[in-house]
Amino acid sequence: MIAFIASTYASLSSISFEEVFGFALAGIAILGGIAFYLIMRKNAV
Repeated sequence: MIAFIASTYASLSSISFEEVFGFALAGIAILGGIAFYLIMRKNAV
């Protein structure tokens, strides 16, 4: 676990903007999908 944190911290300086943007888009898509599912489930009841 500590090795994972160390490697992640070391790669933060070399991470590219495209990777950060891709992760952000994926997170937004997942949150949007969850919200859409909850809204549709509430409307179906």
